[in-house]
Amino acid sequence: MANITVRMTPQVEKHLSDTKNKSAAANQAIECWIACEKVARRSLVGIFTANELKAIIDILNGTVIDYAYAASIQHEFEDACTFDGIDKKWELDKDSTLAKMAKLSLPEWIVLYQVAREFWENPEQDLDEYVRPWGSK
Repeated sequence: MANITVRMTPQVEKHLSDTKNKSAAANQAIECWIACEKVARRSLVGIFTANELKAIIDILNGTVIDYAYAASIQHEFEDACTFDGIDKKWELDKDSTLAKMAKLSLPEWIVLYQVAREFWENPEQDLDEYVRPWGSK
């Protein structure tokens, strides 16, 4: 096994502080997330149209959300429709998109947030190409 040095957020440090073997607890948490992320990534494919995904990525430009509150993306979307016309910009049916969002699990919300963040880490890439593997027809 490889040794690494980890800088922990206060939340992670608190979680690990009650364990006898911090390395084992950290490995377990990471392995659990890897399993959840894998399932969530697969289940998200085809839920949203390409334009819905583009709108989500658009509204999350520069937005920081605590992973525990990743479902607040739904509220970000509602606000962006109301105040910025994001639904008009991307030619979306707001209610249809919100109905899809209402069915997501927390791991799916987290992955959706990660997908948006990953795009904005390299915004030179083509947005149409980026969302193609995720979107429905």
